Amino acid sequence: MAVQIAKPPTVYINLGTHEIYEEADARDLVSVLKAPLDAAKKNGQELWVLWKLKKRGEYSGEGFSAVLKFIGSEWEENVRISNWLEAEPMIFLESGNIVCSINHKGANSYFEAISAGVPQVVLSVWFDTHDFATRVEYLVIGKRGSKNHAPKRAAKGLAPILKQAVLGKRAESFGKKAADLADACKAEGGGRVIAVKAILKELK
Repeated sequence: MAVQIAKPPTVYINLGTHEIYEEADARDLVSVLKAPLDAAKKNGQELWVLWKLKKRGEYSGEGFSAVLKFIGSEWEENVRISNWLEAEPMIFLESGNIVCSINHKGANSYFEAISAGVPQVVLSVWFDTHDFATRVEYLVIGKRGSKNHAPKRAAKGLAPILKQAVLGKRAESFGKKAADLADACKAEGGGRVIAVKAILKELK
């Protein structure tokens, strides 16, 4: 996994603890990844995908082979899918190699991506996650990917949104705004430092 994360730029997909995918849903989402991969190749760029996927039920074939075949053999080396990632999300997000975080927009994933300065594509599924998706669009640091289809995803609608978030001038704009917001978050030393200062103040 360290080899994978060492290859920039990487799209990082982590849909939280409770988002469990049946094989058909995983196939639908993986087919979305083909659009930005093809577009990157056309532009002479390399693009990688790291996806933490929690399975619901048994998948056909070995491992995630039944899912990966829907993206085509030419991209199987670029897309890594695992049901568990040993490292914490912040390790990946702060590596400097993540160009986009695709997440369900729970509070943790929202604030982690913001503090790391990583643009986001939000696949929100519950009421509070829709709220965070709205914040992402308001701050212009990413896009909502499932406005008309939550909690499911529709490949036809999501593919162009993901391309916008990963490639081209719109992606550059998202990246700059996300980086500026991360700088603002770290201006006073970051959340850990602020928390320690607050605790020490209370102990005096």
